[in-house]
Amino acid sequence: KLEIPQIHYNPPNLLQQFKIYFERNVISKIADLQYVLLNLIETPFLAFILSIFIKYQFCGTNEGIKYIFSKNVNIPVYLFMTVIVALFIGMMVSAEEIIKDRRILKRESFLNLSSFSYYNSKVLYLLLVSAYQTMAFVIVGNTILKIKGMYISYWIILFSTAVFANILGLIISDNMKSVVSIYIIIPILLIPQILFGGSMIKFDKLNRYITSQKYVPLIGDIMVSRWAYEALAVHQYVNNKYERNFYHIGRQESNAYYYMNVLVPELESKLSLCNIALKEKNIFKFYYNLNIIKKELKKMTDYYVEIPLYENLDSINHKNFDYHFQYITIYFEKLKKYFSKKLDLILRNKDSLIRKLEIQYGSKEKLQNLKNEYYNEELANIVMNKYDR
Repeated sequence: KLEIPQIHYNPPNLLQQFKIYFERNVISKIADLQYVLLNLIETPFLAFILSIFIKYQFCGTNEGIKYIFSKNVNIPVYLFMTVIVALFIGMMVSAEEIIKDRRILKRESFLNLSSFSYYNSKVLYLLLVSAYQTMAFVIVGNTILKIKGMYISYWIILFSTAVFANILGLIISDNMKSVVSIYIIIPILLIPQILFGGSMIKFDKLNRYITSQKYVPLIGDIMVSRWAYEALAVHQYVNNKYERNFYHIGRQESNAYYYMNVLVPELESKLSLCNIALKEKNIFKFYYNLNIIKKELKKMTDYYVEIPLYENLDSINHKNFDYHFQYITIYFEKLKKYFSKKLDLILRNKDSLIRKLEIQYGSKEKLQNLKNEYYNEELANIVMNKYDR
């Protein structure tokens, strides 16, 4: 009688399996020289091509045609394209990682190996590749376009974007049945990132029957490209070496301008609508506009604590509105005078700060050179939404 010996197999622990999977993945990639070279040169080459073509040469100088960072109107486009490149490269490098291992995994399935270790080995490998690719892109692109002092922050934002794309690519690779399907679905996932990223088309210019004209549509809120682009744009504008001297005072100026020229006139208009509603005996319309006035005045006085709230604001109703109407009108005039004086004070403080910085940097020309090197006018217009004012 033939006895078959029993074999007891003890699989390696999770850490050992992770190490085996990772080493096997790296060795297989290194063996493919073409793959290695493409991953090494792809992003720096894309950064070189992109930055060379959008390096706008400004000709309004005494020295003739010259590149000035502050005058390059293509910087916002560059920021958005860096995000799209990070998403595209991140998905491309990861989209085949799992699907090409299916035969090996099927063959090894009887060994009861950990899928957790396998997936994490893929994630670690992709993180390392994306870290290099995004850093290479930032170094080449920012150097050519002379974007100074932003290497690390740009890399962090783009690396985070690429990591999202890596995970998305792994999900695609794990769920698609063929490589052809993968390369069909990648454009389907990437095009919405371009369309709803907030750069190519403004959210309020989209089809009004599909999206909101007042708020960012939900589809924009879930787009990684939108958040990455805003992070790059806002960080570049707020934290560059020139603007960070003025940002705090610029915010005060913007607030005072908004309250004086936008909010208070709008509240005056709402007050007139309340008066019209009473004459039309439309109580609903009256209280709708009155509640907006009350809400905005309370928010204003909470922000500017030195402004006294209108007396007995909560007691105003349709019965005593005629009595309060003229006093609220006078109150609004006082608010506009207050913000006008505040704005004048802010502008004087701004002029004083400019003179102080001119002394600090040695001359007016050197301060202007600092602005030319670090501050981009087109990006400032977009971040501050000056085109829609």
